[in-house]
Amino acid sequence: MERAVEERSDPINNAWYDWVHDNVSGDIEVVFLQELSGRDAPRPRGQYIGLQVIAGPSTKGFDELRKDNTSEKFTTGGERQYTINMQAFRSGSRQVLANLQTLLDSPEESRKLKESDADIAVVERGGVTDINALLETGFERRHSMDVIFNSSANIDTELGPIEKVQISGTGKDAGDGDKEIGPITVEKP
Repeated sequence: MERAVEERSDPINNAWYDWVHDNVSGDIEVVFLQELSGRDAPRPRGQYIGLQVIAGPSTKGFDELRKDNTSEKFTTGGERQYTINMQAFRSGSRQVLANLQTLLDSPEESRKLKESDADIAVVERGGVTDINALLETGFERRHSMDVIFNSSANIDTELGPIEKVQISGTGKDAGDGDKEIGPITVEKP
């Protein structure tokens, strides 16, 4: 099953999809749980892992404004926090998630997520939880794990030159004390 079109354009979904896909055996399919919503949506036949960002973005701290010294470009941005839910289905689901959980501690795997287009830094790995569910006449083996992670969100803005400045305020007069100044408007010729 291929990623849905709207999911492919999201760098965070892409980074997690690629990371999970690269770290599970080739016979385990990776899908977005949103693709499986709906009563008649087809489900993979074999083992699979479903991914879904269930929280975020939430702002962490304050955004900052940075200026590129070589142009009139400004970048506004900051840290954002998300939670992704991973669910593994069918036999061996607990071990599949336990292996991914262990890999999240690996410096090499952390580097891969950090160097992705989404700039992901794992904050907390949740535990693997048994969420077996009744499916038709039997129970379906499945397990779940949440991962809290940070990413950066930046927006570039290009500002043109300043065309007009207005000044007003209070100043000290030599003999009379405070004196109102302005408003004075200075415009580019």
